Amino acid sequence: MAHTLDPAGGLPAVWTGTNGRAAVLRALEPGDDGLLGDFVRKLSPASRYQRFHVGVRELPAPWLDLLTRVDPAREFALIALASDGERAACVAEARYALDPDHDDAREFALAVADGWHGQGLGVELLQRLLAHAHARGVERLFGEVLRTNTAMLRLANRSGFRVATHPADARLLRVTQQLRSPWASQRIAA
Repeated sequence: MAHTLDPAGGLPAVWTGTNGRAAVLRALEPGDDGLLGDFVRKLSPASRYQRFHVGVRELPAPWLDLLTRVDPAREFALIALASDGERAACVAEARYALDPDHDDAREFALAVADGWHGQGLGVELLQRLLAHAHARGVERLFGEVLRTNTAMLRLANRSGFRVATHPADARLLRVTQQLRSPWASQRIAA
């Protein structure tokens, strides 16, 4: 399995999974609302719930528009595309966005199509989010994970995230990775 951790993004890039299937990783673009919408619709109900923490069948157009208009100063988003025989289909999505309560932190989320689980794609996407956030000077990357989402909790644990209870929701756990010391950024600012 190929792992490229180019802090500049190194995108687009071809990723090959443990079973030999390949996907193209690239930045999410404003015109990708159709790809992202199809991806979410094709997720199993359990996978959609794990990603969005609510029962949705599909994302409303305003939500898709918001998710595909990425502000590079505050956010980063990736998709993985694979050919379904006729056209490219989104098989994974990963992103981080500014935490409105803390300028030094970004919240991440990711989802992998059900047929692509267990091949290392989630690992690759999370490592790329970490590398990108670190290169941009982000101090902390965190995610809110359902307690029942054991696959994501294993991935976070293997990737060096600290797991703690969520401060406001008993259904969730918060996974956090410190990317740089808060004191280092204060020294840089001084």
